[in-house]
Amino acid sequence: ASKTSAGTNAIATFFRFPHNSLLGLEIAKTLYYRRRFWEAIEILRIVLSLDPTHLNARTLRMVLFRNLALDARSYAVAEGLFKQAHQEAQFIQHSCAFQSEDFYCEFAVVHLAQAMLTLRCLRQSRGDVPGRGTCRRSNRRCWPVWNRPPRFSAWA
Repeated sequence: ASKTSAGTNAIATFFRFPHNSLLGLEIAKTLYYRRRFWEAIEILRIVLSLDPTHLNARTLRMVLFRNLALDARSYAVAEGLFKQAHQEAQFIQHSCAFQSEDFYCEFAVVHLAQAMLTLRCLRQSRGDVPGRGTCRRSNRRCWPVWNRPPRFSAWA
Protein backbone atom coordinates (compact mmCIF):
# COMPACT_ATOMS: atom_id res chain seq x y z
CA ALA A 1 0.00 0.00 0.00
CA SER A 2 2.88 2.39 0.72
CA LYS A 3 4.31 1.97 -2.80
CA THR A 4 0.95 2.88 -4.31
CA SER A 5 0.52 5.93 -2.11
CA ALA A 6 4.10 7.05 -2.81
CA GLY A 7 3.48 6.75 -6.55
CA THR A 8 0.16 8.56 -6.26
CA ASN A 9 1.80 11.31 -4.21
CA ALA A 10 4.52 11.78 -6.85
CA ILE A 11 1.90 12.07 -9.58
CA ALA A 12 -0.20 14.46 -7.49
CA THR A 13 2.90 16.57 -6.86
CA PHE A 14 3.67 16.60 -10.56
CA PHE A 15 0.13 17.74 -11.38
CA ARG A 16 0.44 20.53 -8.80
CA PHE A 17 3.79 21.62 -10.26
CA PRO A 18 3.75 20.50 -13.92
CA HIS A 19 6.67 22.80 -14.75
CA ASN A 20 8.95 20.31 -12.95
CA SER A 21 9.84 18.33 -16.09
CA LEU A 22 12.45 16.23 -14.31
CA LEU A 23 9.82 14.84 -11.93
CA GLY A 24 7.50 14.17 -14.86
CA LEU A 25 10.22 12.35 -16.74
CA GLU A 26 11.07 10.20 -13.70
CA ILE A 27 7.39 9.31 -13.24
CA ALA A 28 7.16 8.38 -16.93
CA LYS A 29 10.26 6.17 -16.62
CA THR A 30 8.78 4.42 -13.59
CA LEU A 31 5.55 3.79 -15.50
CA TYR A 32 7.59 2.50 -18.45
CA TYR A 33 9.42 -0.01 -16.23
CA ARG A 34 6.06 -1.14 -14.88
CA ARG A 35 4.87 -1.59 -18.49
CA ARG A 36 2.16 1.04 -18.10
CA PHE A 37 2.96 2.60 -21.45
CA TRP A 38 -0.19 4.65 -22.05
CA GLU A 39 0.03 6.30 -18.64
CA ALA A 40 3.68 7.16 -19.30
CA ILE A 41 2.72 8.72 -22.64
CA GLU A 42 0.13 10.85 -20.88
CA ILE A 43 2.69 12.15 -18.38
CA LEU A 44 5.10 12.89 -21.24
CA ARG A 45 2.32 14.77 -23.05
CA ILE A 46 2.27 17.21 -20.14
CA VAL A 47 6.07 17.47 -20.04
CA LEU A 48 6.22 18.10 -23.78
CA SER A 49 3.44 20.68 -23.66
CA LEU A 50 5.80 22.82 -21.58
CA ASP A 51 8.98 22.06 -23.56
CA PRO A 52 8.32 20.44 -26.96
CA THR A 53 12.05 19.99 -27.62
CA HIS A 54 12.83 18.06 -24.42
CA LEU A 55 15.15 15.42 -25.90
CA ASN A 56 14.84 12.82 -23.14
CA ALA A 57 11.05 13.05 -23.06
CA ARG A 58 10.80 12.74 -26.85
CA THR A 59 13.20 9.78 -26.89
CA LEU A 60 11.27 8.01 -24.13
CA ARG A 61 8.03 8.62 -26.01
CA MET A 62 9.57 7.04 -29.11
CA VAL A 63 10.57 4.00 -27.00
CA LEU A 64 7.06 3.77 -25.57
CA PHE A 65 5.52 3.72 -29.05
CA ARG A 66 7.98 1.01 -30.05
CA ASN A 67 7.00 -1.15 -27.07
CA LEU A 68 3.31 -0.59 -27.71
CA ALA A 69 3.84 -1.66 -31.32
CA LEU A 70 5.55 -4.86 -30.22
CA ASP A 71 2.61 -5.64 -27.92
CA ALA A 72 -0.05 -4.75 -30.52
CA ARG A 73 -2.71 -7.32 -31.36
CA SER A 74 -2.43 -6.89 -35.12
CA TYR A 75 0.17 -5.92 -37.67
CA ALA A 76 -1.90 -2.92 -38.80
CA VAL A 77 -2.00 -1.49 -35.28
CA ALA A 78 1.71 -2.13 -34.83
CA GLU A 79 2.41 -0.38 -38.10
CA GLY A 80 0.56 2.73 -36.89
CA LEU A 81 2.48 2.76 -33.62
CA PHE A 82 5.80 2.35 -35.41
CA LYS A 83 4.79 5.29 -37.61
CA GLN A 84 4.29 7.39 -34.47
CA ALA A 85 7.72 6.32 -33.21
CA HIS A 86 9.24 7.41 -36.53
CA GLN A 87 7.43 10.74 -36.28
CA GLU A 88 8.95 11.30 -32.86
CA ALA A 89 12.39 10.56 -34.29
CA GLN A 90 11.83 12.97 -37.18
CA PHE A 91 10.76 15.69 -34.76
CA ILE A 92 13.89 15.14 -32.70
CA GLN A 93 16.13 15.25 -35.75
CA HIS A 94 14.56 18.43 -37.11
CA SER A 95 13.71 20.37 -33.96
CA CYS A 96 16.08 19.46 -31.17
CA ALA A 97 19.39 21.30 -31.18
CA PHE A 98 21.28 18.35 -29.72
CA GLN A 99 20.79 14.66 -30.45
CA SER A 100 22.46 12.26 -28.08
CA GLU A 101 23.95 8.85 -28.75
CA ASP A 102 21.08 7.37 -26.71
CA PHE A 103 18.56 8.77 -29.19
CA TYR A 104 20.31 7.19 -32.16
CA CYS A 105 20.64 3.85 -30.33
CA GLU A 106 16.94 3.84 -29.50
CA PHE A 107 16.02 4.92 -33.03
CA ALA A 108 18.05 2.00 -34.41
CA VAL A 109 16.16 -0.34 -32.08
CA VAL A 110 12.88 1.00 -33.49
CA HIS A 111 14.03 -0.01 -36.97
CA LEU A 112 15.25 -3.39 -35.73
CA ALA A 113 12.02 -4.10 -33.85
CA GLN A 114 9.93 -3.15 -36.86
CA ALA A 115 11.95 -5.41 -39.15
CA MET A 116 11.77 -8.32 -36.70
CA LEU A 117 8.01 -7.91 -36.23
CA THR A 118 7.48 -7.80 -39.99
CA LEU A 119 9.60 -10.90 -40.50
CA ARG A 120 7.78 -12.73 -37.70
CA CYS A 121 4.44 -11.80 -39.25
CA LEU A 122 5.60 -12.97 -42.68
CA ARG A 123 6.81 -16.28 -41.25
CA GLN A 124 3.63 -16.93 -39.29
CA SER A 125 1.38 -16.19 -42.24
CA ARG A 126 3.67 -17.76 -44.84
CA GLY A 127 4.08 -14.54 -46.80
CA ASP A 128 0.77 -12.80 -46.29
CA VAL A 129 0.81 -9.67 -44.20
CA PRO A 130 -2.69 -9.14 -42.80
CA GLY A 131 -4.22 -6.06 -44.36
CA ARG A 132 -1.35 -5.76 -46.86
CA GLY A 133 -2.01 -8.57 -49.32
CA THR A 134 0.46 -11.18 -50.42
CA CYS A 135 4.23 -10.96 -50.53
CA ARG A 136 4.76 -14.48 -51.88
CA ARG A 137 5.87 -13.56 -55.39
CA SER A 138 8.65 -11.26 -54.26
CA ASN A 139 9.76 -13.50 -51.41
CA ARG A 140 9.52 -16.95 -53.00
CA ARG A 141 13.29 -17.20 -53.19
CA CYS A 142 13.74 -16.22 -49.52
CA TRP A 143 11.53 -18.84 -47.82
CA PRO A 144 14.01 -21.71 -48.05
CA VAL A 145 16.68 -19.49 -46.51
CA TRP A 146 14.40 -18.16 -43.74
CA ASN A 147 13.21 -21.62 -42.76
CA ARG A 148 16.61 -23.21 -42.24
CA PRO A 149 18.89 -22.48 -39.30
CA PRO A 150 21.70 -20.03 -39.99
CA ARG A 151 25.12 -21.41 -40.87
CA PHE A 152 28.26 -19.79 -39.64
CA SER A 153 31.51 -20.69 -41.35
CA ALA A 154 33.42 -20.47 -38.05
CA TRP A 155 31.20 -23.22 -36.59
CA ALA A 156 31.03 -25.49 -39.61
